[in-house]
Amino acid sequence: MKNLKNSVLAAVVALTAIFSSNVSGKMTEIPELTIKDGIYYIEIDAPNAFGRGYQHGAALKAELKEAINDFDKWIVEHSDYKNSTEFAKDFCSQTSYLQDLKRELPDLNEELKGMAYGSGIDMKVLFLYNSLDEYLAFLMEKGGTADQVAHCTTTGVFGRENLPNFVTHNNDLMTFFRDRVVVSKISFPDSDLVILQTSFVGTFAQNGVNNKGVAVGCNIIVDMERNASGIPVAFNNRKVLETTSLSEAENYLRNIPSAQAMNYMVGDRLEVKSIEVYGDKNVKGLQSTHGSYAIHTNHTLQTNAPTVRDITSKKPSVAKTVERYETAESVLRQNYTTIDAKGMKELKSTKPIRISEKGAISETIESVICEIPQNGNPVMYVTNGLPNGDNYIQFDF
Repeated sequence: MKNLKNSVLAAVVALTAIFSSNVSGKMTEIPELTIKDGIYYIEIDAPNAFGRGYQHGAALKAELKEAINDFDKWIVEHSDYKNSTEFAKDFCSQTSYLQDLKRELPDLNEELKGMAYGSGIDMKVLFLYNSLDEYLAFLMEKGGTADQVAHCTTTGVFGRENLPNFVTHNNDLMTFFRDRVVVSKISFPDSDLVILQTSFVGTFAQNGVNNKGVAVGCNIIVDMERNASGIPVAFNNRKVLETTSLSEAENYLRNIPSAQAMNYMVGDRLEVKSIEVYGDKNVKGLQSTHGSYAIHTNHTLQTNAPTVRDITSKKPSVAKTVERYETAESVLRQNYTTIDAKGMKELKSTKPIRISEKGAISETIESVICEIPQNGNPVMYVTNGLPNGDNYIQFDF
């Protein structure tokens, strides 16, 4: 018996040593969590992917536990599932998204593992929580309405002499994300790449910009079908932010299997493109910009696209997708050659681009404006909640 105990103890010590070697150094250093006008801010600098996830999960452990509790309540109110564990089981068994993440993006799968370990949240539940566009489309197929799914307005401006480019994203989501905006400054070992990423407590990128000048925002395309396989949006956004040019980002989106029909507003120091990604596995369509500005809401802009539902013919249109597009278009058509950060803030604060409807399950949870100069570091402006033109907080590299 004594020998058995000694053997077990030796095995535990060995496993602990192996695990400790994987979570040593900066990985075990929980970053300082600060709050800037209601926005959580952390700096992540772990030496590997697992550590980056661990730092996020551990720094926001209490906040993420509270967020998952609110997520459970939302699931009970808006589906037939009893909690996120039950929902995650179905979601992961009826799609190949998690397996696709492991195969296509093993580094982000490791980061997800680290976030689960650091926060104490089950990895499948955390994966579901990150796959928010995908689980909304999943629920819509089970009886949810498109009004509940259609969110977000993105815009881009580029090609003005001596003026910066802009990529913007009004993130209109379920109200349980309210007051959970996170800005992460992420640096990588053996690289000069630095990312300013916005997300929510316990999630990967919603939008952001890197020090190379590559920025991204996104919006779900509700009138096109989701896919049963592919990479969820939050992980694609993050990989776009790890690229060094628009062409590299576009090449990534062309070659990765994507789970949800989406538009990615992607820009760099030279150009901004509105890129529609859809189809089964690797089949995609890409929608380019017109002129020197780009706009997208929640309906496809492609002619003769394979749509599965009509969300534009009603008045008002579903989630005001047409009205939001037309509002942004009327402003940028007249002002895109001279519009500056102040003008973009005013645009993103204009109804119906700014969404706040009484009794609605979603609203503008954050507004993000990425300003990309021809030279020097970009700047990111973020709101915690509804934008009002002057409540943006500036984040710098």
